[in-house]
Amino acid sequence: MHRCFIDNDRWAQTPLTPSAEESHHILHVLRARDGERIRIFNGAGQEADAILRCAADGTTPVLEIQDMRSAPQRSFEIILLQAILKGNRMELLIEKATELGVGRIVPVTTSRVIPRFDAAQGRQKRERWERIAISAAKQCGTPWLPIIDAPVTLQEAMRYTRGPVLLASLGDGTRPLSSVIDELRTAPPPAVTVVIGPEGDLTPDEIRGLLTAGALPVSLGNLTLRAETAAIYAASALACMLA
Repeated sequence: MHRCFIDNDRWAQTPLTPSAEESHHILHVLRARDGERIRIFNGAGQEADAILRCAADGTTPVLEIQDMRSAPQRSFEIILLQAILKGNRMELLIEKATELGVGRIVPVTTSRVIPRFDAAQGRQKRERWERIAISAAKQCGTPWLPIIDAPVTLQEAMRYTRGPVLLASLGDGTRPLSSVIDELRTAPPPAVTVVIGPEGDLTPDEIRGLLTAGALPVSLGNLTLRAETAAIYAASALACMLA
């Protein structure tokens, strides 16, 4: 069944009319036809089945709600503080994090992050990342979308942390992620925050600041992973063992 995203501002409308972007997607990408059944979601746990009704002009579809329901609240949230990656790697990460059920993605500018955005560019990037998350949610069937924040500094990002803060580290004094998760499973917290540095890793000063703030350095194994792979690895392990 086709899936369509309806934002919260439109969710309570009668009749329900998708945005211009979603209308184009329904009519010209999915090529859905009048009377076809479509599943809609709002990214906040609500879903519904709807019947597509096409207007006479062929450009303004209307959705007739048939069955509305709410998914159970998630008992566990993964928060990802991710140093901004170059090129399309950040987009890949957003896609996979959405599929894995990450609840919040905080793009972070650190000393060794190469992409730099002013406020307007940051908003544009955030909008782009949100569209990628919506596309991923349509594909994988989740009714939830991650909150994606505008880029912030590492210090500013710390205000978004919840629960234990796990710092993926290549340095000494780390604990295996698996052993940390085993401990957390005995009394699962409502949230866990994962911090992933950029290509080239965080600077020693940034690492010291995180450790001083209470972050726990964890190892993701003996191999040196790309930053996006490290984030996907950590999110997968947490989602599998704690979600």
